[in-house]
Amino acid sequence: MRLGIIVICVAVLLACGSAPKDYSAAKKLKPINATVMVKPLWVKSTGHVPVYAHAQLQPTIVGNNVYITSIDGDVRLLDANKGEILWSVSLNENLTSAPGVGEKLLFVGSRNAEIIALDK
Repeated sequence: MRLGIIVICVAVLLACGSAPKDYSAAKKLKPINATVMVKPLWVKSTGHVPVYAHAQLQPTIVGNNVYITSIDGDVRLLDANKGEILWSVSLNENLTSAPGVGEKLLFVGSRNAEIIALDK
């Protein structure tokens, strides 16, 4: 039985292979020398963020609005172009999620396994 399975696996692997191809007639690629200079427009602190929380506390961008949360319980809305804080609230809860943004409500998750809804 094992020998039969081995023979079948070898046959499948051999069938998947192909003969070496001749690429000598292929045109050489031209080098790409594209350089993009990127400079920050603004930088805003989100407060104390432990290493383990970085992936969880990502900003949520909707149009020209950037919603951010901090592990200390702060929820902020920033103007995407200027970085200005448009509103801020402290929930006095340890937050563990990026904001989820709906049409009229904003949702964040807490360390107590709760979802907190805020009126935008």
